Amino acid sequence: MDVRIPRDVRVVAGRPRLIRLPVLARVERIAEKVRAFLERGLDRDAFDLHYQSPGLSTSDRRRLRGLIQRKLESGELPDGCDLHAQFATALESARQAWPRGGLVIVSDPPKWTEVEPCST
Repeated sequence: MDVRIPRDVRVVAGRPRLIRLPVLARVERIAEKVRAFLERGLDRDAFDLHYQSPGLSTSDRRRLRGLIQRKLESGELPDGCDLHAQFATALESARQAWPRGGLVIVSDPPKWTEVEPCST
């Protein structure tokens, strides 16, 4: 991704007016959100899954399982954690908090019934 720097911003010692930003692929972001949702059970993680997951390509869906496993290996869940039980706990936590008002990026958060299917 290229970002153009506005003319009124000073650039040090004649460096180009271009900044390169690393950007995660969508499927990688979703895998990271699944890990975060399992670890934190926050409503905002459920919202992010709701917002980002529709429309994944078939090849992205195939890659997703392996990416999630890799994220979980480097995450904070204990070894041998029952992922189904952990997911149920996270889902219930997000359901109880929904919407807590922390979703300031959306003026009208969707109903939990719209968000929950994308989290499961």
